[in-house]
Amino acid sequence: SFIDKDHVYRFANRHYETWFGRPATEILDRPVREVVGEEVFAARLPFMAHALAGEDVTFDAPMPYRGGTTRQSEIRYVPRRAEGGAIDGFFVMVTDISERQAAQADLQEAEDRLRLALEGAGTGIYDYDLVTGALTWDARTRALFGIGPDEPVSFEGTYLAGLHPEDRRRADAAVQAAIRSQGAFQLEYRVIGRADGAVRHLAANGTTVFRDGRAVRFVGTVRDVTEARAAEAQAHRLAALVEQSSDFIGLADLDGKAEFVNEAGRWLVGLASLDEARGYNLVDYFKPQDRPMVMREVLPAVRESGFWEGDLCFRNFATGAAVPVHYTIFPVRDA
Repeated sequence: SFIDKDHVYRFANRHYETWFGRPATEILDRPVREVVGEEVFAARLPFMAHALAGEDVTFDAPMPYRGGTTRQSEIRYVPRRAEGGAIDGFFVMVTDISERQAAQADLQEAEDRLRLALEGAGTGIYDYDLVTGALTWDARTRALFGIGPDEPVSFEGTYLAGLHPEDRRRADAAVQAAIRSQGAFQLEYRVIGRADGAVRHLAANGTTVFRDGRAVRFVGTVRDVTEARAAEAQAHRLAALVEQSSDFIGLADLDGKAEFVNEAGRWLVGLASLDEARGYNLVDYFKPQDRPMVMREVLPAVRESGFWEGDLCFRNFATGAAVPVHYTIFPVRDA
């Protein structure tokens, strides 16, 4: 449409008529306030003033729509100059953006749900703009690196500098390789918190975003796996301790099937390998004369009281010889 300097409609195309659901005769030569209403007119006056001052104005606002409703719209006022150069009015271009805004709102809601889910899982998010070099970290990622909420971050000055010196070159090479490819990025590394000096084990995942064949962003997540790696290390130490022990140490499932016998235990009963040890039931390890006692007394006691200790005889599978032992048995419960 076209509105003159007196705020009167002087032109309206068919789309304008369709928009308002009114014929041109109810729009043309009528003041804007009569067509859109006093409230909308008052809200538009500052923008109209800028347009009549010669400025090209674009803004988003609800626009009256047919049936007494409104549609969120992008509205543009383009000034028109008369032959002498004076502004005699402005063109109005209206674009319906309600669907676009609804889609943006849905996307924002989905992003908020994802952010909350990641925060609940202790996962941080990073976004590395490969065009500008800007690095963005959310609050969780900053906390993992010991960085304050307002401190600037950069790839070299913050990310690489925050890595454990022994992991820095490997991590940098992995990131650069990921940026050059379209594959998934997965890496674990250690960081040293800038604020607390704590060493943390982090697991990072990421992907490179390409546009027209050019890498433009590197985005992904990072989470703290320090406790998991500490538990694994403890389990390895315990396994080494068990394997190096000179005592017979074994583990069986609830049905009595052997799952593990350490090296000293296998040597004691004449078994060559762990696979061979797993081929027997718990009661098979005892001499035949002790098996009734194991079934009637030992195993019921373990189920009832959680412990049994006494003297029994293993058998050596290779020679058949009796091997007297002081035997202790107890259940292993899940943590």
